[in-house]
Amino acid sequence: MKQVRDEDFDKQVHERLEQAERESQNALELVGAKAEQELQKAQSVKDAQIQDLQAKLESEQSAKALAVSEALRKVEKEKDDLNAALEKAKLEQKRALELAEANSKSDLQKASSEKDAEIAELKNQLDSIELEKKHELVEALSKEVMVFQSLSENIIVPIHQV
Repeated sequence: MKQVRDEDFDKQVHERLEQAERESQNALELVGAKAEQELQKAQSVKDAQIQDLQAKLESEQSAKALAVSEALRKVEKEKDDLNAALEKAKLEQKRALELAEANSKSDLQKASSEKDAEIAELKNQLDSIELEKKHELVEALSKEVMVFQSLSENIIVPIHQV
């Protein structure tokens, strides 16, 4: 009788141990599934952040490209305006020379000197404006590079943390 009880007891202990092991295994699987789910959720959040940052980066790049394009357009317009003014000054100088030839050599030298000074001034203005616009363009491009580098660092760091 004692032997039967010992066998029943051993059998019950064995069954309870198996049940506890199954429950433990199920709990581990549940924890693993929850951890996987949390990991996927975190990955989704990171992916959304990356997409948002990439969209912002593209937007900034487009804005910078537009600003650079606009600055170049303004520089070209100013250059064209100054070239037109230069051509006008040259034409006026030519007319003044023709008039001066008709009047006298002294008048001719005076008009020529004035027009040369005006041409030199216009050339100086043109050179100054071109230099200024190039400097602005370089600054705009430098800022764009810094924004790109900053955004690139923000994108790369979170991916490595995941």
